[in-house]
Amino acid sequence: EKIITISDQVNQDVKKYYFIEDNKLIKILNGVDDTLFKPLEIDRLKLIQKYLPKIKENPEHLITFVGKLTDFKGIDLLIKAAQKYEKEFPGIMTLIIGHGELLEDLKKQAENLNLKNLYFLGNLPQKELPAFYSSADLSIVPSRVEPFGLVAVEALACGTPVIASKAGGLPDFINQEVGRLFRMNDADDLAKKIILALKNNDKEKKGETAAKYALDKFSWARVINEVLSVYNSVLSGEES
Repeated sequence: EKIITISDQVNQDVKKYYFIEDNKLIKILNGVDDTLFKPLEIDRLKLIQKYLPKIKENPEHLITFVGKLTDFKGIDLLIKAAQKYEKEFPGIMTLIIGHGELLEDLKKQAENLNLKNLYFLGNLPQKELPAFYSSADLSIVPSRVEPFGLVAVEALACGTPVIASKAGGLPDFINQEVGRLFRMNDADDLAKKIILALKNNDKEKKGETAAKYALDKFSWARVINEVLSVYNSVLSGEES
């Protein structure tokens, strides 16, 4: 028998809590729908005005977060970081896409920090996300806990570098070639990495590599082939 896990973090948890031997575990990273999540040519201002009609000027930079608004996703860290990077880049915009129990608390946090250009768009259909990923300069995944981090792969597939925390499965696939990692639960380090990435023009330098990386390593075709290989080896008795 074999047990398929989706990251090193899940591997460690399965061993710890279920006492599974190493030779029974096989890591197969999650996949992404590469027919939907791919780089798109988007008019950023028109996209933003569709959801925020009052916006009249194209933001100099665009930062996005996609996910559930809950504590373990670390959105409060991004909001704290925004206070610093808004001072560095007055023309920057931050869009938070998703819903959850912390929505009102996070809105209040942003208001208390007097953030000028951070907006909550609520939940959006999956088919609308590639446009936001593609338009963004950076996609942020500030999780405190993250077994894998599929939204990070979705952003990469759209050609956008990802800044992610060193949490759970994220360090398994976010590296300097396609993004940056920051210290988990450290808003100052997150702000530093965002500022550095923007000054370094990571989108232009890493975007094409990120999209190819996601297609090569995270397509559903790759996942299906690897899972089938495991099933076939088990059924044929080869795994023993």
